[in-house]
Amino acid sequence: MSELTQCNYCSLVAIKARAKHEKKEVTLMAARAFKTGIPNGIDVYVHPRGLVVRTMPVGARQKYHVSWFMELSDRCVC
Repeated sequence: MSELTQCNYCSLVAIKARAKHEKKEVTLMAARAFKTGIPNGIDVYVHPRGLVVRTMPVGARQKYHVSWFMELSDRCVC
């Protein structure tokens, strides 16, 4: 990782701060490989409060998709 690049944890903190400012929610979901169904990273969705993204069809929730992380640490690793 470059010294000038944020880690995924810090990127998620920024996404959450922006969502809070816009009065929205952030949902994290395990991304699944289409053919195998094996978890393949983490999808990040920002959506209006009260909307349950987890129960929406994949195509319908794509408009709320803002990021994908291969891995997400539990602390900053910048």
